[in-house]
Amino acid sequence: MPGALQAARFLLIDGHHTDASHHAAQFEVGRTLVEQAVPVPIGLEMYCKAQQVRLDGWVSGDINASDLETIYLGNWNFPCRF
Repeated sequence: MPGALQAARFLLIDGHHTDASHHAAQFEVGRTLVEQAVPVPIGLEMYCKAQQVRLDGWVSGDINASDLETIYLGNWNFPCRF
């Protein structure tokens, strides 16, 4: 699988929102790509475009996990642990 992932131009990974095993599989694919130095842009449907500046703050370390969870809960009604 890793070779096929590197050659892909786009990779869409779906899952059921409440299935932790799907989230674990998504994480493993991302981790594999990062370990192979493949750039991994990630789109998250639970955040709206207007929140991009705040999400950039998460990426840069300017906001903490609690702040990110507050942003998340303002848009989504599934437990944040997923």
